[in-house]
Amino acid sequence: MTEYLLNLTNIRKSFGNVKALQGAGFTLKKGEVHALLGANGAGKSTLMKIIAGAYKQDEGEIVLQGNEIKVENPQQVQELGISIVYQEFSLINDLSIAENIFMGRLPLKQSFPPSIDSKKMRTDSEIALQKIGVSLNVKRLVSDLSVGEQQIVEIAKAISINAKVLILDEPTSALNAKEIERLFALIRVLKAKDVGIIYITHRMNELEMICDRVTIMRDGRDIGTYHIGEKTINEMVDLMLGEARETAKRERINRTGNVVLQVNNLSTPFLQDISLTLHKGEIVGLAGQMGAGRTELLKALFGADKIKSGSFYIEDDKIAAPEIQHMIRHGVGFVSEDRKGEGIFPGRAIRENIVVSVMRQITHAFSIKKTAENKTVKEAIEKTDLHPPLPERSIEFLSGGNQQKAVLGRWLAMDHLKILLLDEPTRGIDIGAKGQIYELLHQIAEKGIGILIASSDADELVQICDRVIILEDGKATHEINDDELTLNSLTAHIVGGGQHV
Repeated sequence: MTEYLLNLTNIRKSFGNVKALQGAGFTLKKGEVHALLGANGAGKSTLMKIIAGAYKQDEGEIVLQGNEIKVENPQQVQELGISIVYQEFSLINDLSIAENIFMGRLPLKQSFPPSIDSKKMRTDSEIALQKIGVSLNVKRLVSDLSVGEQQIVEIAKAISINAKVLILDEPTSALNAKEIERLFALIRVLKAKDVGIIYITHRMNELEMICDRVTIMRDGRDIGTYHIGEKTINEMVDLMLGEARETAKRERINRTGNVVLQVNNLSTPFLQDISLTLHKGEIVGLAGQMGAGRTELLKALFGADKIKSGSFYIEDDKIAAPEIQHMIRHGVGFVSEDRKGEGIFPGRAIRENIVVSVMRQITHAFSIKKTAENKTVKEAIEKTDLHPPLPERSIEFLSGGNQQKAVLGRWLAMDHLKILLLDEPTRGIDIGAKGQIYELLHQIAEKGIGILIASSDADELVQICDRVIILEDGKATHEINDDELTLNSLTAHIVGGGQHV
């Protein structure tokens, strides 16, 4: 009998010139919850997808129950007893729980022509749920389930194929406290059945609650594997980031006056009692795990999400029930994390993408003043250093970085911009373009515009922000100021949680 259920050794994977994995590996025992921990870009996702069959490794060995396996595709991996529950679920909302559990392998009646054996499908689905100690009506549509219930269905789906190894990708990121406890109870049931669980997380406070060992990754390598309790949170953060790895920061200015945004006890169906202050010319970051409420806060301030209680002030103007057009008139701009879906207007010229926010400035008597339009577009392109500087070029032919410059240029074209709300402004942008965006944001702040930026990149927040507010489960839990704002301290607060402010 082999000691390890799964053993990965010297796994390497490159995408073009990018080395995603450079000799990573770890071992998994039966009935063990083994955490994978690492900063963004450490290689966790790539390693997970190799185990799940989504990618093939370039080099290295994967051994399952003493036998080396050659991973070809996800279906083959499932047949071997390895299953994965991704952070983004694969369920189909318009189908029932039973139909989702057996999707792709529906039981058929012995008839001609063959037809689906609905009774067997429902019975087997109930058995799969019973195996993990859960009772749900398998006829219910997935669209009627909570996020926690959908996750249970995904796990039941994995168990129904007799999974020996279960990979959970950030399983608590969108769950509330009650759902997390239910998930942990389910994991304990699986442990008792000798299922080995690979648990990918950023939440270090969960390690002691549910995990047995942890492997820390950095720069595509495994740095070490430790029993839970062997390393403190700070020691694990140091291992994740590497010694003396601190980020160059911009010179920060202590601003005590000139408040441009004051948020008081703001609540939405997700956010709970958020209060914060933003000064003119200040860059304030919003940090936290996925599902912490960063996007929800920005959308509420822009009028895209409804406010349940509380209010906020833009300078001296009180805002109780914001609407998007109302906020734009007050000088608020918003850059969505979904650049292609909510940021740019595909099929339209750069010119049209820029002037959409300033039509009131460039129109008179329902007609566009071409001189004013040309001047506005030219200035926006120059301010953002957009390339190529061709106003009539269709925006989808620009690189991601230049598309983002065009979106920023849209708001810089406003003659009354006071506040800029940015959600993941450099997502999907190459490192060179990132630096240009950072420099542009510094220039915007120097003009007295207040910037509130949500980012999952701790490095980014340390580089460009004056302060960072930590969000967790819809609440503001901590604020890091000035010289306290380092990569290590910020990462520790994000992954370890903080005290309520």
